[in-house]
Order: sequence, then C-alpha cells, then structure tokens
Amino acid sequence: MSSWHFYEASSGQFMDRAFSGPAHGLRANTPAGHVAWFGDVDFLSQKMDVETGKLVDYQPPRPSEKHYWHTARKRWLLDPIIEANRAREVEILQAIKGIDERVIRPMLELQLNPDDADAQKIRTKLMEEKSKLRAELRAVRENL
Repeated sequence: MSSWHFYEASSGQFMDRAFSGPAHGLRANTPAGHVAWFGDVDFLSQKMDVETGKLVDYQPPRPSEKHYWHTARKRWLLDPIIEANRAREVEILQAIKGIDERVIRPMLELQLNPDDADAQKIRTKLMEEKSKLRAELRAVRENL
C-alpha cells in the first residue's frame, strides 16, 4: 500500500489528509482542486512549488501577534509568557472552584444558626481568599 498526500493545485498547500490504499483507488479519493503526491510531507511546514513540482519549506501565516516562529521545530509557537498565563488561569479557576465547594458547609451552618461564629469566620476567610484569586485572575486575563 502507498501513502498519498493532497495539495491544492493553485497554492501548493497540503491538506491534513492522506490516502493509503491501492493506486487504482487514488483518483476517487483525491479531493476536487487537489493533486495527489506520493511521499513524506510535513503539511505544517512544507508545500509544493506548483511551478517546479518540488517540495519546498513553507512558513504559514502567523496565527497572531502572540506567536513566534520556532526555526528548529518549523512551527508557530505561543509566547511562553502567554502559555504560563493560560496555565495560571486554569490553576486559579480550579482554586476558585475548590473554594466554592468548601464554602457550602459554612453557608449551610449559617442558615441553621446565623450567630455561628466559627461558620462566619470560615466563610469570611474563604470569601477573602476567593476575592484575591478573582483579582489575580483579572490580571492574568489582561495578559492573554
């Protein structure tokens, strides 16, 4: 069996799709407006030069200003600071969820006894912690 990749006839850009099968099935599996090409290809960093028919290195358009081109990997990568902020955002959201789960008990205790000093103290501490996390979350999201 052979593995064929498809590139757009007009631009030379490869699809993220291949056909592995007998050659007689290739025509039926080639998308309209595309050309089949046999061989290994990295569709994210290579394309076909439609004039010469040769495989060439290709740098796709930059996804956003938050990305940089990594020459060795031949990929656009997200700025490490943005990646760290996204990871921190997830951590903060998980911490807030944990607080929301832990605050249920003191809230229930306060419904039963509004004068319960221990429940008030726990609720206040948790809500202060949540308020700090929400402030940090806003700051992190400003830098995404």
